[in-house]
Amino acid sequence: MKRMSTVALLVLGTSFLGMLLLMRFDPDDFARLDTAATLFAQQFNTWQSVAPLIAITTLGGVSGILLLTTLAVFLSRRDSLQVARLISVVAGQALSVSFIKLSLERARPETVDWIGPIHSYSFPSGHATSTIALVGVVAVYMFARAKSRLHQAAIVLLAVLFVLSVGMSRIALGAHYASDVLAGYLLGGFWVAFVFTLQPPKKWRKQDTLSE
Repeated sequence: MKRMSTVALLVLGTSFLGMLLLMRFDPDDFARLDTAATLFAQQFNTWQSVAPLIAITTLGGVSGILLLTTLAVFLSRRDSLQVARLISVVAGQALSVSFIKLSLERARPETVDWIGPIHSYSFPSGHATSTIALVGVVAVYMFARAKSRLHQAAIVLLAVLFVLSVGMSRIALGAHYASDVLAGYLLGGFWVAFVFTLQPPKKWRKQDTLSE
C-alpha cells in the first residue's frame, strides 16, 4: 500500500503542478477542453435534469457531514491514526485550495443561471478537491478491510461514480470549467496519497495496516 501511495503521490503531484504552471502562464491551453466539456454539459441544462444535478452538487458541498460521520466511526473504533490522516487531508486540501484560488484569481464561467452568482474564484474546484480527498480516505480504509474482491470492486466503483458525479454536476451547472474539476481531482488525490505515504509515529504503527 505504501509503495502505491508513493507512486500516486509523485504522479498526482507532478500532474497537478503541470496544470498549475500552465494555468499561470498559458491558460489558453485549456480552452479546447473547457469548451468541449461546456458544450457537452449544455444538453443537461433543462428543468428536467437540473434538480438531480443540484442534489448531487449539494452532496459534494456537505463535506462537513461526511467528515463528522467518518470521524465518529474512527473515534468509536479508537483508530487515532485514521483520525489524524483524515484531519490532515481536510486541512491540507482546504488550505491549498484557498491559497491557489487567491493566487490565480481565475474567474468563474459567465453563466451560472441555475445556482446563482458565486463570489469565489474558479481554479481549482473546491467541491472536486474536498470530495475526492474525503471519499479517498474512506475508500482506502474500507478497501483494506473488505473481506472479498467483490466488496473491494464495489467500494472502488461507488467511490469513482460519486466523485465523477460531483465533478460533472459542477460543469453542467456552470459553476466550473472542466479544467477546474480535473485540477481538483489531482489535488485531492495528491493529499490522500500524501497522508498514506507518511511514516506514522511509533505509537500508531501497530494500527497502520493500510501501509503494509
